[in-house]
Amino acid sequence: MKDMRDSSTHRTAVPRAYHIGGEFDNQLFLRNQKIGQNIVRHFVDEFVEWSSNMKILLQRLRAIALSQNNIVLT
Repeated sequence: MKDMRDSSTHRTAVPRAYHIGGEFDNQLFLRNQKIGQNIVRHFVDEFVEWSSNMKILLQRLRAIALSQNNIVLT
């Protein structure tokens, strides 16, 4: 998941797979470009998880930066 987020943030759009015919006819899936598999979860659920992970990462990095610079927020 992190690879997909990094790719979409830094290089290109999130890869997608559109199915024509078969069991998934007319359905669009996000595609993990690293392993070449479709993500079956609903895209909103994927993005909610990505967003949550990014928020946690930013909070952690912010705390580290503040502590290294001896900054206290009140």
